[in-house]
Amino acid sequence: MPNKNKAEHECEVLAFAQHYAKQGWSVFPLHSIKDGKCACGARDCTAQGKHPILSNGFKKATTNEDQIQTWFGDYFKGANIGVCTGAISGIVVIDIDSHKPEGVASLEKLEALIDSTGARKQATGGGGEHWVFKYPAAKEIRCRTNWLPGIDVRADGGYIVAAPSLHKSGGVYEWEY
Repeated sequence: MPNKNKAEHECEVLAFAQHYAKQGWSVFPLHSIKDGKCACGARDCTAQGKHPILSNGFKKATTNEDQIQTWFGDYFKGANIGVCTGAISGIVVIDIDSHKPEGVASLEKLEALIDSTGARKQATGGGGEHWVFKYPAAKEIRCRTNWLPGIDVRADGGYIVAAPSLHKSGGVYEWEY
């Protein structure tokens, strides 16, 4: 939480979750990072700060303001934010590991294939990028890992971690404007 205290971060998380919901993005709480480790407490956690707090995780995602207030304002203050991708939220996300050599090479290919002009871009806390596009009408798009080396597609049945969530590296997810 660079330059923010815990209470400020908790308020910011709630405000972002509410903002996403107002855009029609379904959200849900994820475990956060505490003292450099996943708040779930599991020593062998393989998805630090990226997995749902609730059983049935992203299947409980919502845009309901009261539920979001309960989750992010009362029960799970400072939790990381999960945003469902696909038709439910009207977005498709290209998840780029641009901090890895294979991601950099694939990013060059991707830029030749896709016009990212209309994409919202988010820097992940670990040095990657999320390119968020509007979900195309009358299409079904499934999640796909390694669509190109170092690049995944997050769509129907998936989710992303969203700003201002904390990353295990100590970084923070941030929107690039």
